[in-house]
Amino acid sequence: MTDDIKKLLDFGRIGLETGQYEQAREDFEKVLTLDPSNREAMKGLARVNEILNRRMATPVEPTRAEPVQPPRKASVEPTKPEVEPAKPRHTGEPTTRRKGKRRWLALAVIPVALIVLAVAYPRVAPTLLATPTPTSTPMPMPTSTLRPTQREDFLVYKEQTFKLLAQWSDTLALAFSTERMSLAGPVADLQRIRRDWKDLDPPDVAITFHRQMREYQDEVIARLLEFMEQGKQIDWTETTGCRDKVDDSGWKLFGNDWVSW
Repeated sequence: MTDDIKKLLDFGRIGLETGQYEQAREDFEKVLTLDPSNREAMKGLARVNEILNRRMATPVEPTRAEPVQPPRKASVEPTKPEVEPAKPRHTGEPTTRRKGKRRWLALAVIPVALIVLAVAYPRVAPTLLATPTPTSTPMPMPTSTLRPTQREDFLVYKEQTFKLLAQWSDTLALAFSTERMSLAGPVADLQRIRRDWKDLDPPDVAITFHRQMREYQDEVIARLLEFMEQGKQIDWTETTGCRDKVDDSGWKLFGNDWVSW
């Protein structure tokens, strides 16, 4: 990966995080022009397009101008004598008695409302107080809930994982650009990285991700060895499915840090 591509990826991530989606899309498209197989640029561009499409799909009601009423002609109306409205007749019930009934009804309603609120609140409160989470971004693993030793093990595993995945990505890119007769060296390096990956001791929260990554690496190496032996065009269908599973688990486990890989 060249320095220009790295800078464009950094600019694209910054634009995505700061809400400059048009600029971010332009940066990711420039990366794909230089490197059409760059997965980070593909994912970033997909997120930008999803956000922009969601905004365009939101209907915006046009502002309607209020009709202008024509000015009315001033007219002089004859002054009408003010007539004092007739006072209502008493029904025989004193006013103080009616006020007392209203006050009694208000006091009787308050306990009933409190009882209804006490019964309904435990059911409604979790829904009202729940913080909505965006559906376009996967939730990362809550590392804050881990014990200190578990969190330390997770951070160590995360550092080792990103180091090996960076080596894997560079070596795989080299293999894709190497002719069939010279693939033995890159494939041997991929096999070494796979052995190092198997030697890692994943924490409990990363067991599924670790297994899926191992299956993906085995599938890639198997397809490359088949190409070296038979010379047939590689079918990446199964490999793409394994990679999609790894991406989903990586987002859930590492959050936004997974984009940097």
